[in-house]
Amino acid sequence: MMALISKIRFFFVRFNIQTFFRITLPLLKRAITFVVVADTVINFLLFAPIYLLTRGGPTGSTNLLMFEAYSNAFVYANMNRAAAITSILLIIAAIIAVIEFKILKPEFEY
Repeated sequence: MMALISKIRFFFVRFNIQTFFRITLPLLKRAITFVVVADTVINFLLFAPIYLLTRGGPTGSTNLLMFEAYSNAFVYANMNRAAAITSILLIIAAIIAVIEFKILKPEFEY
């Protein structure tokens, strides 16, 4: 009796795993792609919590690119350098987003 129960349990566990990877995950791929790309871009551009908590930290240890652009623009009044940093950050974020779109591309249209 126990052997039969373990075989049935193995079948259902295997079936559930196959169902997840063959049906559920492909249907969620578009939503997963949106969340991954949006989170990546936001993490590149978000510096407010770090600025509020540490103000750059001890001797600039938590200095991010976006914080560097902010400092150059509004503290040191060096708008040209701030614009260059922001442009480079935008290009990096766009390249990473394109790579993520290519990796997470769905196999079919529905």
